[in-house]
Amino acid sequence: MNAYNIHVIGIGGLGSKMIAFIQQKGIKAKYSYINDETLSGIKPDTNFIEFIPKGEYIIKNGYKIRFTDWSAKIHLPENVYNILMPNDKYIIIAGLGGYTGTYITEEVAKLLKIGNKTFSIICSMPFNVEGQQRFKIANEFREKFSNYHNFICFEHDKLVNRYGNMKLAEALKKGNEELFILFNRQYSSI
Repeated sequence: MNAYNIHVIGIGGLGSKMIAFIQQKGIKAKYSYINDETLSGIKPDTNFIEFIPKGEYIIKNGYKIRFTDWSAKIHLPENVYNILMPNDKYIIIAGLGGYTGTYITEEVAKLLKIGNKTFSIICSMPFNVEGQQRFKIANEFREKFSNYHNFICFEHDKLVNRYGNMKLAEALKKGNEELFILFNRQYSSI
């Protein structure tokens, strides 16, 4: 296996953060991430593709808050098409429930399938405390892609069953570790 024929793409906040986590483990691959902002901890040679969902901003208590227009048609940045052109093997990582992680992952998966590319999708379901709407959106995606042989979905809430109640920071750390295990299996077998 040539590690540089494997292209790992993190989509949205969770997917982008997982790129940093995987790179810290020393895994050799091509890396890209699609997000609304650059993140620290990601190697500088990683391809960043900016995607800002349509919507409007308000300032509340000194913080800029974006309200995404969930009904807006998705327009993928041109660079997304460019990174899907090579005959690489792709591993997509995303958290479901948010706009970018859910809808951009869906569009990228469609393009990879149409392009007859070898790929895997590793996604995570939101925590129940993130709200019913996020869970509903994530569940709709999971149902659409559950028949893909290369789709793996991790449920964050199952961490409570395995480890008991945890603080959010600890739950996120455990979630990263669990997602890395799933990633490593795909990386080794793709």
